Amino acid sequence: MTRIIALITGASSGIGAAYARLLADDHDLVLVARRADRLADLAEELRAQGAAVEVLPADLMTHDGIAAVTDRLAAGDVRVLISNAGAGGYAPLTDVESADIDRLLTLNAVAPVRLVHAALPGMLAAGEGAIVTVASLLAFSAGFTDPRAPRRTLYVAAKAATLGFTRTLAG
Repeated sequence: MTRIIALITGASSGIGAAYARLLADDHDLVLVARRADRLADLAEELRAQGAAVEVLPADLMTHDGIAAVTDRLAAGDVRVLISNAGAGGYAPLTDVESADIDRLLTLNAVAPVRLVHAALPGMLAAGEGAIVTVASLLAFSAGFTDPRAPRRTLYVAAKAATLGFTRTLAG
């Protein structure tokens, strides 16, 4: 039996690593994250579970990092895409550097769209596939004024964009 290939971004920790561990029993994996050392450690663990694991270090805050992953997806063999990589912008907008605005929006909003765009042709040609985009409940929090909630203007905007994109794509 041929194992399905799943590509997981943000796989070096947290939700991404949990998805990788969950899928390793019956999927082969492409693990994507910035931290190559953590990816290597996780890959070793998952190979012991029987998964073939490809490690793809890439920083999805950069267009070069996105290109590396979209090039891999262009092979057309990935049937499960878990677009999980993300980072917050936990400062008042006036305190965020312009370059950080670009990096955070690229990671949290542009990368998911570009990865799905690259993965879809192979999935459609095969007649099968699954896409999971990880957002946040904060995607629903625009205008929320509870003082206990941290201000995450960029994160909320980007994750709301990802949520809208995913809902539209699903429809």
